[in-house]
Amino acid sequence: MAKKDEQEITIAPTKAVSKKTPFSKEQINLIKRTVAKGATDDELALYLIVANKTGLDPFSKQIHFVKRKTKEGYVGAIQTGIDGYRAVAERSGGYAGSDDPVYDKEDEKPNRATVTVYKIIQGVRCPFTATARWAEYCPPAPMNFMWNKMPFLMLGKVAESLALRKAFPNDLSGIYTEEEMERTGSVVDASEVTPKKPEAEIKKVEGVVVEEKPVPTALQNFFADAVRFGAKEGEEAIFIQENLATDIDWEALKPEHIAILRTQLASKLTPR
Repeated sequence: MAKKDEQEITIAPTKAVSKKTPFSKEQINLIKRTVAKGATDDELALYLIVANKTGLDPFSKQIHFVKRKTKEGYVGAIQTGIDGYRAVAERSGGYAGSDDPVYDKEDEKPNRATVTVYKIIQGVRCPFTATARWAEYCPPAPMNFMWNKMPFLMLGKVAESLALRKAFPNDLSGIYTEEEMERTGSVVDASEVTPKKPEAEIKKVEGVVVEEKPVPTALQNFFADAVRFGAKEGEEAIFIQENLATDIDWEALKPEHIAILRTQLASKLTPR
């Protein structure tokens, strides 16, 4: 019998989940160990249903499950990038393009951005317009460095996401773009929301004392990611800062900030 924390979740094919072949048990267990690490069984089931409904591929990082730390506690969120939103709209068969974002000003950070998306309805190209405001979506420091670096791009992505969801609510409900969610709370490492062993633990096995290795810190895991992406050992910090194009105060970083940076580094360097 499978243990409680290893129980398998199956998603049966239904009319609402018909765009993609249901995941196998092996794929579901792999997703739970990797792509949706830290998800509860209910959160995992919801994530798989939304992935199936949208046709976005978890293994290609088209759709993500993350935990965000909010004032109310840890909250699971299903996210994608703007390219994922566009892909879902395109597959619907009704997507008819979009206009470039229109900003209230161009010489400094915009206060608002407006995007119009078009959808074919009974043969007619219909517009769906939405506006995103800087004050409502720009996250606080240190999550805002990309917003400060590329303010028009970031706010434009949010406005396009809002317009796409207005045009295609049946296809995009239950999933949000990363830029929309950044203000709601910081992304946390799965180790913060799943049980973990003490940093060092002594066990006795048949009279022999065995000392387990300490659990790696969030920063050590981050540096390990950098090495996997090509950084030389001892130069991980330089590699990360160059790829994220930002200066980082390493001593002031908290685990939740490191989780955000890890997600951004992986998103940039993972082949699509």
